Amino acid sequence: MSGLIGYSKDKLHAKFPKKYMPKSLFFEERTEMKEILLKTKEEGIVFPFFCKPDRGERATLVRRVASESELEMYLNEFPDNNSLIVQAPAGSQWPERHEYGVQVVRNTETDELDITSAELKSVPYVEGDGKRSVEMLVKELSE
Repeated sequence: MSGLIGYSKDKLHAKFPKKYMPKSLFFEERTEMKEILLKTKEEGIVFPFFCKPDRGERATLVRRVASESELEMYLNEFPDNNSLIVQAPAGSQWPERHEYGVQVVRNTETDELDITSAELKSVPYVEGDGKRSVEMLVKELSE
């Protein structure tokens, strides 16, 4: 979920039933890599997973992290004044391989949140046969 600039994703995630959310861990500012690795292991979140700032916008600093060395590089560029969310890929929890988006609006006077829409995002793909080019396969799908 994104779109609420400067709003805590962790606070937002807490408003949804856990069964609909990917497995996630919240880490306070400047958490050591050793602690992150320990907690992810304890919770069964394995590489690759996603790292993102708790407060951010438009997918800034959202990364798929596939190894300890990638996590170390990510943490080196991560700002000291933001908390971190580590999240298992949604597909690891549910059999279908889709991304779901929920659009939320916040009333700045009351801090209440309203869901304005929900969407299912599917990643388009083609399956090759070893003979035709990707361009040919895409054209065939669009006919």
